[in-house]
Formats: sequence, C-alpha cells, structure tokens
Amino acid sequence: MILTNVSGTLGDIRLSINMSNYDVKIRNHWINRDNCKDLIATLERGGSHVADLDIDNLSSRDQMHAGLLNATKTFVEWIDLKPGSSVLDLGSGLGGSARYLASACSAAVTAVELCPELNEAANSLTRHLGLEDSIDHLCMDITAPGGLKIGKFDLVWIQHVDMQVAKKSELYTCAAEHLAKGGRIVWHDWLAGPGGPVIWPLFWSADGEISFLADREEFTNLLKTAGLEISRLEPIPDLTTSWFEKSRLGLSRVISKMKSSGSKSSKLDAFESLATEVDNALINIREKRLIPFFGEAVSR
Repeated sequence: MILTNVSGTLGDIRLSINMSNYDVKIRNHWINRDNCKDLIATLERGGSHVADLDIDNLSSRDQMHAGLLNATKTFVEWIDLKPGSSVLDLGSGLGGSARYLASACSAAVTAVELCPELNEAANSLTRHLGLEDSIDHLCMDITAPGGLKIGKFDLVWIQHVDMQVAKKSELYTCAAEHLAKGGRIVWHDWLAGPGGPVIWPLFWSADGEISFLADREEFTNLLKTAGLEISRLEPIPDLTTSWFEKSRLGLSRVISKMKSSGSKSSKLDAFESLATEVDNALINIREKRLIPFFGEAVSR
C-alpha cells in the first residue's frame, strides 16, 4: 500500500487540544528532532518515498528510545506478553513500539500521544503497514486520556516517557484505572541515580527544563499512592550501555564520512548533536547519575 494525499493533512495540522506551556515545550522538543522531521517529510512527499517503509527499516526513526527496535524486542521478551493482549501505550510517539506489539504479538493497541504531528504521522504509518485494525491512535494528554474504557487493558506500556512527565501521580493513577483485573503496568525508562546531577543535553531535554526524573524511592512511593506496587524492577545499565556504544560507533563513522566529503550541512550538525547526547548518556550511566531500567507494577 502506498500513501497518497497526506501532505495536506500533515502539512497543515491545527492544534485541536488545549496545550499548556509545558505541553508545548514537550511538543516542540520532539517535532524538531531530526528523525521526526525526516519521517514526517517523507510522508508528506508520499508515493515512492514511503513505498518501501516497513517495521525494520523504520526503526531508526520511529523507535524513539535507547536501543531502538532491539530494545523493544528485548522489553517484550522481559514482559512475556501473551498474544492477543489489550495494550495501552502511553506516550506512543511515532508509533514504532505500538506497530511492533500489533504485528509481532497480535496485540490490540490503543496508542496515546500528546503531539498532534507525531500522532498524525504514526497513524499514517500504521495505515501504510496495514495495521489500522489493530491500533487506534489518539491525540490527548497521556495523564488524562478521556473516553477510554476504565478497566479494559491487560497491559499499560510506558517506554521512555516517564522521565519527561511532570504529573507522575496523575499518570500512575490513570494507568491503574485503565488496567483490567490482573493487568500490569510496565516501564522501559530512566530513574535518577545516586551519582549526582545529570549531565545535559540528552535525548529528552537539552538542559533539564522538561525532565522530571524520580529516584527509586520516589518512584516506589508515587506508585503506592496510586494503589500500585512494584512486582519487578531490573536496572539495565550494561545492556543500555551496549546499545549506546553501538550507536556511537555508527555515528562516528557517519560523521567522519561526512566531514571527509567536506559536508557542512544541517544533517552533519544533527548527527554531531546526537553524538553528544549519546556520549552524555554513557557518562551518566557509568557514573550512576542515571539508572535505565525495566519495571513492572500491579494493583495492590
């Protein structure tokens, strides 16, 4: 299936939700990321530009977290998600994880995203891959998604979103309310570590202004307040470091090649900025300023 006639939709999006100043900052941060801009531009061009897009070759752009598609696959194995599960993906971004869950796990996914541009692009990609019957893309505040059935979902999926949410109590209460009996909330995310202040910039914030990291004790207490308790929490510093080291090696090769060709394009600037973020992530992990983790919580 080839997407056509999407440029008018993607190129003329109007904000239909009442976004706070914080929400606007979050939106602007992500839509200005090079992977997001490139992917949206590809969809706007349509035709042959999107004909060959699939889950694997999209993964460098629509998997908006450390480890990309490999991380999502590893996380799914850690969760041991049963085929046919009902999943609420809070902060779904460009929909990469939602599409993997739908295609690989036969999950029925409701993907909630704050940013209209990302939500629209995600919806277009889902249609392109023929997964529209398995995924509903909704644009709304992830801490208060209106109109969803309470107690419906087997799993609430939170992947590299929590660290940027200011209203954590609301997020956890919302997630708990939407769980079916025996359901779980799972995280592939970041905690603040004991090693000192975080070194910026990182992928989700240039200077920490739109970052709201909790340490493990704060995280645990917030979950208890929402009627939840941690059933599993596994720090994954070695695994995440391995992912970032591979990314850094690839970035170094690309940057070196571009420089040797005399390139001074905005693409080079974007790659160099991304390399700085990767370097900072590695420092933060090694110095225990940040703790990457897989986590799971259930109703108390």
